[in-house]
Amino acid sequence: MDKPRWLLTAFVFVPLLDLSISQYEPNWKSLDSRPLPTWFDEAKIGLFLHWGVYSVPSYGPAWFWYMWVIEKDPKIVEFMHKNYKPGFTYPEFASQFTCEFYDPDHWTDIFSASGAKYVVLTTKHHDGYTLWPSKTSWNWNAVDIGPKRDLVGDLANSIRKKTDIRFGVYHSLFDGLNPLYLQDKANHWKTQDFVEFPNHSMCVEEDSDIADTQFPNHSMFVEEDSDIADTQFPNHSMFVEEDSDIADILFSHYRTCIEDVSDNTGIQLPNHSMCVLKCPVKRTVVVNDRWGSGTSCRHGDFYNCQDRYNPKTLQKHKWENAMTLDRVTWPFRRSATLSDILSIQQLISTLTETISCGGNILINVGPTPDGRIPLIFEERLRQLGQWLKVNGEAI
Repeated sequence: MDKPRWLLTAFVFVPLLDLSISQYEPNWKSLDSRPLPTWFDEAKIGLFLHWGVYSVPSYGPAWFWYMWVIEKDPKIVEFMHKNYKPGFTYPEFASQFTCEFYDPDHWTDIFSASGAKYVVLTTKHHDGYTLWPSKTSWNWNAVDIGPKRDLVGDLANSIRKKTDIRFGVYHSLFDGLNPLYLQDKANHWKTQDFVEFPNHSMCVEEDSDIADTQFPNHSMFVEEDSDIADTQFPNHSMFVEEDSDIADILFSHYRTCIEDVSDNTGIQLPNHSMCVLKCPVKRTVVVNDRWGSGTSCRHGDFYNCQDRYNPKTLQKHKWENAMTLDRVTWPFRRSATLSDILSIQQLISTLTETISCGGNILINVGPTPDGRIPLIFEERLRQLGQWLKVNGEAI
């Protein structure tokens, strides 16, 4: 997250229909006629976890590497100059992502106490590092370097064993520092080496890897970069078809597109339609509005529109407010002050405002690189749970 991007959902109460007997075509008019699965509308409250190598510097956004090396953000460049040796590289942070205090059962206890109905973990952000033992991201995953354990699987198992909370995963297809991506970008997307390289193959191999090994019934939150444009992922439909076999939520993300190819083309709409036409969870899968230029706030099971989206008026279409307890950014930040953190009164105000206007709320917290949920975040979530014990029925 950080930078303009993201997912969302809403409040409409639609009866769960037998979608298997419905027929949809690969065009937005047909896909937009699909009813929203009831469970998502009824969930109302979810939790979001931004956690990865970017949690080690604990300074700035999850886009730390990209903003440091590519955008050369002055504050991040100065931070690195003052605090790290000359020639230090981002991958060197990985060995410091130790997670020695990571206790999935304790996290699960916090989530359960909060009253949330679904949890989404960033299993791979834009730096390419995976929190599970990916076969395609060898030597750049949580088992090969850093904590030496399957962070995703451990949390998924704990949540499933101890609660009825739906477990979800966020997965970014965008690798901003991948040489092949940078090459395609320099070629103005006339080449597609980033997605066609056999060992990269994230559209097929890596996503089915996490799906097959971790999540027989999970939610999937996918984020992509629209700089790649809609034509850059010709195999994206394979990703949707495979991962949506096990996904309850499918969130895609593009940023501002180079060209608008989102309407009346055969490029991306079939990709979207895979999850409602062919996959076994077509009765329950939910798809957002991040499928290319011209789709945001226009097409999808629910609308995300932008980070912290909060229209503050009743909406006709389901939407979600993905927001942060830290007003500034998504991952853990060492420089955060108490005034940067939402009070419980402010959180409840945002929650009630969101839900009353037809939205779900996805509350983000940033765990530390040693595996803890900061106490101020834990306090807010437990306070929320206490409030919901009294007011939850109204919500």
